[in-house]
Order: sequence, then C-alpha cells, then structure tokens
Amino acid sequence: MLYLAVIAFALVGSLLLSRLVLKYFPRLGLMDNPEKYGFKRKPVPYSAGIVLYIIFLLGALVFLDINMKLVGVIIGATLLVVTSFIDDRYDLSPYLRLWIQAVAAVVVVATGTFIYGFNIPFYGWLEFGQFGGQMITALWLMLVINVMNWLDGAPGLASGSSTIGFFTIFALSVLPQIHTLPQQGVTVLTLLLGVASLVVTGFCWPKLRYLIGDTGSMFLGFMLGVVAVYGGGKVATAALVLFVPIFDAFWIVFRRVLKGKSPFKGDLAHLHHRLQRVGISSQKLVFFYLLFMSLIAVVSLLILSTQLKGFMAMILFAILLFVAIILVYLEEKYGSS
Repeated sequence: MLYLAVIAFALVGSLLLSRLVLKYFPRLGLMDNPEKYGFKRKPVPYSAGIVLYIIFLLGALVFLDINMKLVGVIIGATLLVVTSFIDDRYDLSPYLRLWIQAVAAVVVVATGTFIYGFNIPFYGWLEFGQFGGQMITALWLMLVINVMNWLDGAPGLASGSSTIGFFTIFALSVLPQIHTLPQQGVTVLTLLLGVASLVVTGFCWPKLRYLIGDTGSMFLGFMLGVVAVYGGGKVATAALVLFVPIFDAFWIVFRRVLKGKSPFKGDLAHLHHRLQRVGISSQKLVFFYLLFMSLIAVVSLLILSTQLKGFMAMILFAILLFVAIILVYLEEKYGSS
C-alpha cells in the first residue's frame, strides 16, 4: 500500500505541477532561447526540472521519517536546484557551479551518507574508512551530477535515463538477498523520482512541451548518486546503467584536455551530439539511447556477481570506444564537426 500511495502521489503531483509549468512559466518569462543554439522552433517553458525537486521534497516529508541523512540530502538538493535555476537564466561561471556541487556533496557526506567500501571485480572487498569513504562519495556525487547535466543534449534524454536508473535501483532494493540494511528510504525515493521522471519525460519526448534545464538534469544526477549510496551502496549497478553517459563524460574531458581546452567549458562534441550530426533525429536518438540503457539495466539486475559485472563493463567499454572512434573518424573525414 505504501508503494501504491507513493506512485499515486508522484504521478498526480507531477502531472499537476507540469500543467502549472505550461500555464504560468510563459507568463513569468521562464522560457528557453532556441535561437541561441541554432534551433528554429518556438520557445518552450524552461527549468521545468523544478517539478522533480518539488515532488522529491514533498514526497520525502510525507512518506519518510526525518533524520540527519535526509536533512543533508534536502539541503544539498535545495542548494543545487536554486543555483541551477539561476544558472538557467544568467549562465553562471562553470567554476562557481562546480564549487556549489562540491558544497552540496560535502553536506550529504557530512550528515552520514557515504560509501564505506565496495567489491572490486577480480580483487574483492576494498574498505575505504570514514574519511576515504566520504571523499569517494563526494567525487561520485559530483561525477553523476555532471554526467546527467552533459547528457541533457536532447529533450527527454536526461529524464528518461534517470527514469531507468531510479527504477533499476528500486528493483535492486526489493531483492532481500543482496542487502542487510533497511531499504524503505531507497524504495520511496526511487519510486517518487522514477515516476516523476517518467511523467516529465512524457512532456519532453517525443513531443517537446517543456525543458527541464540544468535545474532538472543536475538535480536528477545528484539524486541518482545519492540513492545509489543510500541504504548499503548500489554504486556498481548505477554505474553500469549509466555507463554510456559516464564513458562519454570521461571521453569528452580527455579530448578537451588533449586539445588544451578547459574540461569544464561546454561544447557540442558529446556522443549524442555526434550521433545527431550523422543524421539521427533527436526523437530516434532518445529512443535508442533509452532502449540500450534499459537492456543494460535488465542484465545488471540479472547479474549479481561482481566479476560478471566487471566483464560486462569491459565489453561495454570496448563497444563504446569503437563507436566513439568511428564517429570521430567520420566527422574528421567529411568535415561535419
């Protein structure tokens, strides 16, 4: 009954809030600027990711007991959402945003949410200790925040990917044989955000009605990182589900540094941008992206062995590296970049 109540709350709440966004954001001037990115379409409501934050905040207060860990997550999420909402309007410095992300991550780990250690494929359990676990967790949170933000290059891609991530972690949390810590906080948060992300994706894709902006993409990355750590650690599975955007993030940073550019300065060289330039429409791109991530999610749930997950990660890495090299070669040869 709890799960049904959470689903109903997230479904009805996100639908109502989305309707309010469509009605009032245009009146408030909270619209995107398509000409800035070379798009020839009418402006749509921007920063609609605030819907996700409100559902999270109200849902957590209604369905969860308030404790120090939850307070830390709420504070971190609020700090990140407020900064991102301002950034959607005024283009804040990427270094300022990075510092805000660091502060949000520190707040979370300082209030008790961090990884104590995890199984490394072909090695075994690696204990971090408290300080080491806090550092690793903070870096993990900042990684997923930026991964999801960079993934938001096609409408519905970040929210759709997050939907898969949240539902995967929910499924993992209801398998009693793989954890010993209480999982109610994880299941409630993942259901809330999974359903809300699904609704939001429906307003972004296949027909674009609004955009979540950095407000939504950074919040989703933050919460994906948190729930992967919450209640015992599901970082390995989350990393597998998000393997494509994580690979893309490291690939982009590597190429920017190799070319002497700042790794924090945005460009249109991400995997989804390159796929669009070789002729794949935005709608098809999102569909195939989400289909591929869904297949990875299903396999990762079926495979509980750390070694097998390690093999899966190596196979995915080889496939994505091959695709990335081919796309770069095609763009350089035909001058489409």
